Amino acid sequence: MALDALVEEHRRLGSPIGDYLRPGTPPAAVAAQLEGLGLTAPPEVVDLYGWADGTDERAWQAAAGPAPFLRFVGDAYFSTLDDAGRWCRSIRDLASTVAYDSDGTLVPDELWHPTWFPVLRQDRGEFAVACSRGAATVHSVVWETGPGQAYPNLIEFIRNAASELREHFVWLPDDKVLLRREVADLRQSLGGT
Repeated sequence: MALDALVEEHRRLGSPIGDYLRPGTPPAAVAAQLEGLGLTAPPEVVDLYGWADGTDERAWQAAAGPAPFLRFVGDAYFSTLDDAGRWCRSIRDLASTVAYDSDGTLVPDELWHPTWFPVLRQDRGEFAVACSRGAATVHSVVWETGPGQAYPNLIEFIRNAASELREHFVWLPDDKVLLRREVADLRQSLGGT
């Protein structure tokens, strides 16, 4: 499974994320959560949350002390199903109040498409799965610029993430953080850890 390969890449780097994955959620509960948002749960999202219900940030903070959130993919963490549902509602509310085009017409779909469900969160954006009939494309959304790169499905996104980890990331055990190799090298050259 692609998710297991991603966790293996974390382990290879020394990242403890596999120890902080929450137990999976039953498929009916995943479907019910998304249906409550007016979304159709794609099998890939059901499989993702059946595999693990996000990361246990409380347990991570208790074990690691003051440390950044546990990064799952790049600079993003894996939201629990409940957190993702709450965040989806919040994003929809925000999008409906701030997304206007140049003539003042409200265009919330430009900021956040109503079929998107945010499975991964980061400081400046989300990775959202399109939850509608058909392919479950994954969209990278950066709040300053709007929707960015799209992946054909969640499996390809996870495979890409595992490849990115393997080729471009390092785990800094003293800082308890996963960083792009060039950022870690820059920190070290500037005298950081």
